[in-house]
Amino acid sequence: MLKDYIKYKIKTREFQKNFKQISSELKDKKVLVCGNVAGFKYINKICNFDKIFKISAFVCTNNKKQRIHGIKTILPKQISKESFDCILITEENNPQVLKNILLEEICTDDMNIKTLFIESERDIALNLDFLFKYKFSERLKYLSKKLHGKKILFYGAGLFFNLINEHYDLSGLNAIGIADKYQSQLHKGEEICGYKLYSPDEITKLNPDYVIISTRKIISVANELYCDYIKGSKIKLITLVKRNIIRTIIEG
Repeated sequence: MLKDYIKYKIKTREFQKNFKQISSELKDKKVLVCGNVAGFKYINKICNFDKIFKISAFVCTNNKKQRIHGIKTILPKQISKESFDCILITEENNPQVLKNILLEEICTDDMNIKTLFIESERDIALNLDFLFKYKFSERLKYLSKKLHGKKILFYGAGLFFNLINEHYDLSGLNAIGIADKYQSQLHKGEEICGYKLYSPDEITKLNPDYVIISTRKIISVANELYCDYIKGSKIKLITLVKRNIIRTIIEG
């Protein structure tokens, strides 16, 4: 699960933009890396941190040293003894929590700490509040019953859908995959959140009974889907999250 989650996140344009900026700022600097060992090992294979940065050591956040080939590992309490120019947090799950802990334990300027995954807890909390507000658990039960036996395709493989996939069980929906206009341009045919990724142009060929809009934006997405991809077919559109018409217009 951890590998699949990171595999998705490092392919997002948000991550790629942030990684490019960090790589430029920290190139050839002495960097102390802090985060999840398994996650770091996987990201390092893809991004080659050890070739871009001068990694002083890796801080094992579980207070138990683990072996990372070619990289020295230390415990949090040993940070003050290390020589480094910057700390790079590679934790993908609530990185802000780890950042706050580091700021409390060591005397350093906030600018000396870089976060690889820039999603904040506040963004996550806002999206979860949004789902609670519109009673998503009840909506999911309704959809699972209404669409039982129907072939469905999600549309929208962004961070909002990833959050839903992480916190809710979508197995009650007979999903054949997920379509996304922008992600498919880079990663067509691969998997995101455990679902095969398709381009919108393939929707009519896949011929699902329903396309479920899995983004927060509904009006513009629904209009584009209908006019550009499914007009003239028997494919129906339905939203993953249901809001009343007024809120839909106000929030998009």
